[in-house]
Amino acid sequence: MTLSHLDPRNSFFGKIFLWFWFVALTSLGVGVFVARIAAPSADIQPITVAQNALLSQTAQRIERRSRSVNDVRQALRFISGRRGRLAFAIEVESQQFIFGFPPPLRPSRDVFLAQLTGQTASIITLGNSQFMGPALFSVAGTEYALFVGDTQAKAGSRLPLIVTVVLVALICSGLLCYFLARRFAAPVSAIQRATEALAQGQFETRITTLSHRTDELGRLSRETNKMAEQLQQLFAEHHRFLADVSHELRSPLTRLQLAIGIAEDTLQNGHAEQVGAVQQTLLPRIHKEAEAIEAMIAQLMYVSRQQVQMHAAQLKPLCVTTLLDECIDNAQFEAESLNKQIKRFYPADHQNLFVEANTELLCSAFDNVLRNAVHYARDTIQVRVEQATAPANGIRIVIEDNGQGVSAEALGQLFKPFYRTDSSRARDSGGVGLGLSIAQRAIHHHGGTIEAQHAQPCGLAIIIALPSSA
Repeated sequence: MTLSHLDPRNSFFGKIFLWFWFVALTSLGVGVFVARIAAPSADIQPITVAQNALLSQTAQRIERRSRSVNDVRQALRFISGRRGRLAFAIEVESQQFIFGFPPPLRPSRDVFLAQLTGQTASIITLGNSQFMGPALFSVAGTEYALFVGDTQAKAGSRLPLIVTVVLVALICSGLLCYFLARRFAAPVSAIQRATEALAQGQFETRITTLSHRTDELGRLSRETNKMAEQLQQLFAEHHRFLADVSHELRSPLTRLQLAIGIAEDTLQNGHAEQVGAVQQTLLPRIHKEAEAIEAMIAQLMYVSRQQVQMHAAQLKPLCVTTLLDECIDNAQFEAESLNKQIKRFYPADHQNLFVEANTELLCSAFDNVLRNAVHYARDTIQVRVEQATAPANGIRIVIEDNGQGVSAEALGQLFKPFYRTDSSRARDSGGVGLGLSIAQRAIHHHGGTIEAQHAQPCGLAIIIALPSSA
């Protein structure tokens, strides 16, 4: 535990710790205050002749047997040692008390000091104690006033006072604890209302009243807001993704339905030469559109599986270049069939470049970028691996083709699902526009970034940055 935990601005422990002592001290102070107010006043009655004689004899006995203040104190203790008897003396000049028993509360001493000015002794009843005095005696030139008491005079008289003090302390502590509970319950209720609203689909809900807090509730509210933002973003992406899917499926389905309708009409009403034309033109079109739909559905299912894998994926240290070599070897077959080549440029210590990654997810990202580069390259694909030192230690992977490239406006759109440029990356050139989107999801899951830039003198460069595990 650090000192910051005691800071009530940063933790519940600090709040509860300070509040506990505040409640305890406040209750004690209020109890003492009430005790002083509710304490019974002193009752002073005249002393009898017999009592006065007994008191004077006790004072003379102490005077004869004492030579110093220590002897006085010892004599008082001897008297107080008797059952039910109490004795103390007051040094008249300094008004210092010398007790032969555990001293009482200081406010009660004023009553006895006031009796020093009297000419005769009295009976002083205070609470459940009753004292006779004063009786003056001198020891070593110092004058003392003796008081002798009896604690049995009003036994049980303190019970109402004790009950009153306890009740006041309970009420005071209860009110303060209720205030503390309200201080904790109000923000918890705000967070509860926000989570209920989120559960009902109100993803724009935010907790604004607790943003200034630095304790656990403040951090919980900020995390709840962050969760709400992510839910809102995911929900928006979900709607946008469904809209993109419906839009992308609508075109091939429309063409497929149109081709099927023409084919059915021709087969039912056409001549023999028209039936042959259907077999030559419409059936290949139907087959092509069906394959496009099948490819799109397969890609969508892969995206769904990848999303599930991201939640369950376990990361472990992997050598980047080893994984890249495996992906490049797989892409090399397709490149050679198209008379293209993949060149690798690794640093000398590339075997020491490790990242925390999931093999399947990161390999899918590399595969999609490599296949994209192979498809659009003129004849060469370059794969460069570099170790970055700024702004933080990491690994930079550049996959570059020397193809036609894309326009400046299209660079920022390449990672959107179903996006294809109007020229070289049109639908007829293959793909459904999900490859780079899949790669971006996988790279972001590993805490990295991916971006597209123009290659020099031509082509497209995909730059992947991953945090190093070293």
